Amino acid sequence: MRGKTLLLQAVNKLFALTPLTSCYGLRARLLRLSGVRCDPTARIVASARIVQASASIGAESFIGHQTLLVGPEDAPIIIGRCCDIGPRVLLASGSHEIDMVGEHSAGPGLRGGGD
Repeated sequence: MRGKTLLLQAVNKLFALTPLTSCYGLRARLLRLSGVRCDPTARIVASARIVQASASIGAESFIGHQTLLVGPEDAPIIIGRCCDIGPRVLLASGSHEIDMVGEHSAGPGLRGGGD
């Protein structure tokens, strides 16, 4: 798991070295090498950051400028086919228990299946 995370961090650093709105195929390949299920026709701009290795990006989808995909490994983010995600969007998975009695409504963190 740790190696996969480190590889994904390296891929995000490489994104910054590529032209902003070209080299989509290269970025899709780099994501696939790091464990992200990314269709070869997906278009991810260089300023996007994907820090969730269990993410899935479908065919002909577009991930816009400064978009962030983040979450625990067991709570995947799935972007379907032909989806356009605009600039500066945050897609985060996972949640918290809701405590309607305590001082704070967000209780302990939950992941994936709510365990």
